[in-house]
Amino acid sequence: MEKTVDVLTEHLVDPIKIVISSRLLLERLKAVSFCVGRDRNSPILQCIKIDVTIDCVTVTTSDLFNTATTELVAESNGSISTCVQFDLIFKLLTTLPDQMLTFLIDPQTRKLFIEAESGVYECPGHDPADWPTPSPMDHYTSVELRADILCRALGEVLTFVSIDDIRPVLGGIFLEFESSELLICASDTQALGLRKISFFNGMAGSSKNAKHQLIISAKVAKALAGIHKDNADKAVSLSFNSSFIYFTGLPNGISILSQLIDGRYPAFLNSIPTQNPYRLTVNRSAFLLALNRIEPFANTGTRRVRLQLASEGCVIFAEDLDNSKQAREQIAANYIGNKLSISFSLSRLQHSLESFNGSEIRLELSALNRAGVVRDASAHEEDANLVLVMPFSSVE
Repeated sequence: MEKTVDVLTEHLVDPIKIVISSRLLLERLKAVSFCVGRDRNSPILQCIKIDVTIDCVTVTTSDLFNTATTELVAESNGSISTCVQFDLIFKLLTTLPDQMLTFLIDPQTRKLFIEAESGVYECPGHDPADWPTPSPMDHYTSVELRADILCRALGEVLTFVSIDDIRPVLGGIFLEFESSELLICASDTQALGLRKISFFNGMAGSSKNAKHQLIISAKVAKALAGIHKDNADKAVSLSFNSSFIYFTGLPNGISILSQLIDGRYPAFLNSIPTQNPYRLTVNRSAFLLALNRIEPFANTGTRRVRLQLASEGCVIFAEDLDNSKQAREQIAANYIGNKLSISFSLSRLQHSLESFNGSEIRLELSALNRAGVVRDASAHEEDANLVLVMPFSSVE
């Protein structure tokens, strides 16, 4: 083993040396991997940029539209920058057991040599001068929020983002900043997820009564949603202008700069029904389990499920007449209103229930052709944390 090390590294003259944990580096690479470019015409974007100082290693990924950075504490004998292919180093780290690795960077060629217990691995380096440098943000507004609350709220609405390329604004998540509150919304026109959270000390760099609306990338929101598990009450800072949003103070020294989606988000919030005489209160887990059980019996094309609501409870139907299969379940529920039969998309109803954490949910209905409102059962009527679900055409 020692001979192999000598053969690969004996020619290095004054290399920059860093000792770093393989497990820690792998965790950080996973956190910023969403920004790695996949365009074969831009090989530099398929790399990670590594910036080394005496006591810190900064790793950056970029796809031109989004840039993610993470900082790791590590001692070195100098400063240097290089770019190394992401897949090469990531696949190596996934196969290594947890151990301390020695990184050697050749100042002449920018090549990276990784010394592990199992051997030595040489990675070609690229000139960091070719790395895209984002323009500095100017004339921006800043707010501070709890990282876990923001990231959890983004995760709860992500499932309602549209995958239709015809309307790119629906492929993002709508943010509205006003006073000391942030409204978060995502919709595919058939369902809508809405969350409202508070931030600290108002908006810096903006007038007191200003309202700011922007649309962020679902890719960035998904990455943020995966971060909230790591820290509970850490504050995160959001700085934004008309073109970019910048997240700093995220757990594990992560920061994200993202280009906003250009366009006007539809005024879905005006379509939230406020008078809902039909109300079903039901155990969320029991409802979700019942939907999961009857799912195989639903038509694979329409994936329709019908709810029959009455004072006796809720009866759930699914059928696929083409394949001679159907299912019927009755679950205990508290229902207020006249008897009603209404159909929904099975998957959208499942997603609606999964986006809440409470033990009970309330389904509020106003008419057969209007969206149903799903809330936590304990929420008041003005609570903005809700899901709208459009029904199929239905008959009583």
